[in-house]
Amino acid sequence: MGILVFSHWLLDFVTHRPDLPLIPGYDIVMGLGLWNSIPLTIIVEGVIFIIGIIYYTSVTRPVNKKGSIGWWSLIVFLVIMYILNITGTPPDENAIGYAGLAQWIFVWWGYFIDKNRGSN
Repeated sequence: MGILVFSHWLLDFVTHRPDLPLIPGYDIVMGLGLWNSIPLTIIVEGVIFIIGIIYYTSVTRPVNKKGSIGWWSLIVFLVIMYILNITGTPPDENAIGYAGLAQWIFVWWGYFIDKNRGSN
């Protein structure tokens, strides 16, 4: 779990403005500020997303049709959501709350995908 948190922090470091604490309890904050440039943010986040897709697809293989359809349907869904986030208006507090609660669907979706894919 610590490796996942650290790797997420590294990815956030690239995109966030200097607001990521380096050590809990200290005022040292870090970030490269990529969010200050929307086009550059979209490009870099897109490249990171594509690298993740390539990596996961190269180290796993579908063991049945569900493993292929589940994986690619997740990719399509995430791309659509990203485009809607870029082009849409900021949501209100209720929408943010519902979206946060709905993210539990991704736990099930990820489990379903991994259950129907094997390692290469």
